[in-house]
Amino acid sequence: MLPTIEYELNEVERQISHLRIDFERFFSGELKLMPVQARRRLENVFRRLWGMEIERAADRFRLQALQDRCTSMSELWDKKLRAREEGRRLPPREALGRAATPSDAAATRSGCSSSTAARCVLCCACSSRTASRTSSR
Repeated sequence: MLPTIEYELNEVERQISHLRIDFERFFSGELKLMPVQARRRLENVFRRLWGMEIERAADRFRLQALQDRCTSMSELWDKKLRAREEGRRLPPREALGRAATPSDAAATRSGCSSSTAARCVLCCACSSRTASRTSSR
């Protein structure tokens, strides 16, 4: 008996999450080799699934959403790898694939050396500098 398209899509979703974890482990230094084979296997699965005739629009939509997610993560991984090969370090927020928050920008403007905005709020040196700036205006 052939697996159903829903089973195949669930399997693809599981493979994507495992690949994401493997790439995180690679970029953190836990894995020595990039998970290229797993990435190729996933690309082959996508090719095979797009070659099938998928009758339900919901299944085609889900397949497209999974492929879009995989493509965006692949672009992020390529960007991280390129930066690593060029010897550049990405800012922590960008390396995680998240945009910097407004509170991070405020902490940077205030000259905070803390690594997170939450710590900046509690940091005595930053709050005293910020308080002296606002009172001197």
